[in-house]
Amino acid sequence: MAISIRLLKDSEYPEMLKLMYNVFPNANIKINNGDRIIIADMHGQVVGFVHYAYFNGKAIIKGFGVEGNARGIGIGTGLIEHVLKKFEKLAKPVYLKVLSLNPAVSIYARFGFFLVRNNEAKGVSLLVRKVNN
Repeated sequence: MAISIRLLKDSEYPEMLKLMYNVFPNANIKINNGDRIIIADMHGQVVGFVHYAYFNGKAIIKGFGVEGNARGIGIGTGLIEHVLKKFEKLAKPVYLKVLSLNPAVSIYARFGFFLVRNNEAKGVSLLVRKVNN
């Protein structure tokens, strides 16, 4: 299986945006200038992404997802490993908001993320990964 993990090319933006809305159909997706997107490409098709940014000395994962048919084969793990390597070079903590009941929370815990704050009313949790995890 040919999977590559790399920065998004401008020509792939529409395909990646479609994937974002497939993964998060009710999301209000905002991609700002300076945001970065890493994708997983399988056989020439975008099947996963990590949307991240740097803000006030923090690295923030703004979105992360894998196409339903491509889950369970290591693509999500590969994407997280790739982006965490980038963050380690900068020696910054990494923040991530996630739905409290999201099954991916266990993936994040494997990589050293832990709960900082839980907003039960909104069903959202804030996770952080410290610099030396």
